[in-house]
Amino acid sequence: MEMLNKINYLFKKSNDEKYKFLGLPLFFWLIVLFFSLFKLFLLSGQQMYAMSHAAHDDRYFIDMANNILKLNWLGEYNSMTLIKGPGYPLFIALNFILGIPLLFSQNLLYIFACVTLVLALKPLFEKKYYLLSAIFLAVLFNPTSFSSEVATRAFREGIYATLSLFIVAFSIGILTHRNKPAKNILLWTAGLSAFLSFFWITREEGIWIMPFLVVISLFNAFKLWKEKSGRWKLKIKLLAVPFAILYISVISISAINYFKYGLFDVVEFKNSAFLEAYGSLTRVKDEKWMQYVPVSKEKRMKIYKVSPAFKKLEPLLEGDMGRGWAQHAQDSVKQKAPGEIHGGWFMWAFRDAVASSGYYTNSKDTMDYYKQLSSEIDAACERKELDCFKKRKSMTTPFYKEQIDPIIKSFVQATDYLIRFGGSDVRLTSSSVGDKESLDFYSEITREPTYVKNENENQIEIRGWAFSPKGAVSISVVDRNELIQKYSIETTASPDVFNSFSAQGNNFENAKQSRFSILTSCVKDCFFVISGPDNTMNKIPLDGSTFSINKDNIIFGNIEGITTKQNAAKAVDSSLRKLDARKITMLNDIGKPYRFLMLFLSIISLLIFVGTTFSRNKEKNVVYFINLFLLLLIGTRLALIAIIDATSFLVITNYYLSSLHALLILFVMLNFFSLLPLTSGDKQRK
Repeated sequence: MEMLNKINYLFKKSNDEKYKFLGLPLFFWLIVLFFSLFKLFLLSGQQMYAMSHAAHDDRYFIDMANNILKLNWLGEYNSMTLIKGPGYPLFIALNFILGIPLLFSQNLLYIFACVTLVLALKPLFEKKYYLLSAIFLAVLFNPTSFSSEVATRAFREGIYATLSLFIVAFSIGILTHRNKPAKNILLWTAGLSAFLSFFWITREEGIWIMPFLVVISLFNAFKLWKEKSGRWKLKIKLLAVPFAILYISVISISAINYFKYGLFDVVEFKNSAFLEAYGSLTRVKDEKWMQYVPVSKEKRMKIYKVSPAFKKLEPLLEGDMGRGWAQHAQDSVKQKAPGEIHGGWFMWAFRDAVASSGYYTNSKDTMDYYKQLSSEIDAACERKELDCFKKRKSMTTPFYKEQIDPIIKSFVQATDYLIRFGGSDVRLTSSSVGDKESLDFYSEITREPTYVKNENENQIEIRGWAFSPKGAVSISVVDRNELIQKYSIETTASPDVFNSFSAQGNNFENAKQSRFSILTSCVKDCFFVISGPDNTMNKIPLDGSTFSINKDNIIFGNIEGITTKQNAAKAVDSSLRKLDARKITMLNDIGKPYRFLMLFLSIISLLIFVGTTFSRNKEKNVVYFINLFLLLLIGTRLALIAIIDATSFLVITNYYLSSLHALLILFVMLNFFSLLPLTSGDKQRK
């Protein structure tokens, strides 16, 4: 009872104005702190999964971060240098400088995004702190934020969803704080500017967030103009700041790339010459449309005849390089087209072929080649030597009517996958892939231990003695192919061995230091080896069939015992894995209600939204418009995913949908809460 009284007292005190921080009571911040620490505790069960062979993904970001840390920007120019934005490598490098482990930093950043969202919504939930707490907890424990697909790799999806949430939070914050002093609006605008710029240079398809930003900014401007609150003209001008800062950021990164590589772009995939070359290849029509195949073999054969520049790539695209990319692609897509290089892989095959032809020594030669290729194909199209679509400068495929049905199906599938939180399960971290040197490099740059499964069996301890009267001996363990295996050895004095031989009239001085103890995990078909002064190998099998050796009174050896000894490293590894497994189980248990309930909750919330749409006073309801903008944002991303999935490569995965799950949770909760009288004075309608 005394404890309950103390909690009640704390709750009452927390609502006192003098105990508030950023307008929220102390009790709310205690909830934030407790559950944030609890989540971080559970996430400590995850470890870095390194993929040292992923040259286009994980390893790429690690290498680029290393180049930045060495003050060499993104390294020397080649076909890989500018394939992806520098946002994530910069984030890795910053964490290295600050000494913060990468996964911990990503998890911490997501927590800050959740807090920012709550602060943005606070004016709509005055005195209803339990609703804000519910939103915070629901978004905080979004299972995608700790899913194994997203959370355990050095991969930009680890922060992309967080950056998306920050952008939404700051945009809402500007809207809900528009009647506050201009300096308050400036803070929200500054936050949006920073995270929008970071977002834009992290992935290449940032255009999907622009409809949301433009619409909510115009709505904000309209509300400010209509209400004409203090300094409203200045506040409207501030709405343009994030777009201006974004432009400056893109120009700045492009300028750095120009001075370093001679290429004025953030990534090469947005360069005009490359887009024209790729667009020229795809504008040539196929006799029959093939899903996922932007530049078919049939199409390539036609282009070789009219483009000397493209003809140079024929031995590569039709040779082992092209076949390798084709096989890799066919292993990953739904439909098989033998010999064809599918969309998500053709761009890499194309660039590899250009690089192997010697055009990636400097950006000028590279872009001149792309310009030549596009001009040759476009000229052939004009001469009607090729049947072509209109001239295009894009990496998207031309429109075929056959695409409509697959795109609709992909949109439905993506929506279902999103609502059901597909791929959000958590697994024990798999053993990292790579040699010790590359994995150590990962750990050094990310400041995270890379998990490598301890494969050693329980070790055996071999005890005995060995010496030669003629000189020093070496001891080792080999397999049946006489390859030396891993072992450790410790030698000690052996007066008993010396005395035993002395009693027989043999005073062998080398017998005084002949006792040994060896630890090794090599047991099956393995041998204990004594090499004497004559370099001959004298083997004793470790199967227990032989225990001693006497080689012409030159080599003496004896195994006194072989015992099994548990590998201490494996024992520790096993113990830690059990603890991690418990944490992983708890994370999966947290995710189950999302996966089970969100389908039903999403349907109900959508019905609530539709009902609100037909209400009389919706134009005064800010919560309704926030939901409208969220729905626009979610729909835009889903449409983009559907088009790519239906035409290029499969993207209905947690990687590409992870940026939407927190927004979906927010959309659902705001629709349900819109049924409640949120604030006194009906402030949600302002």
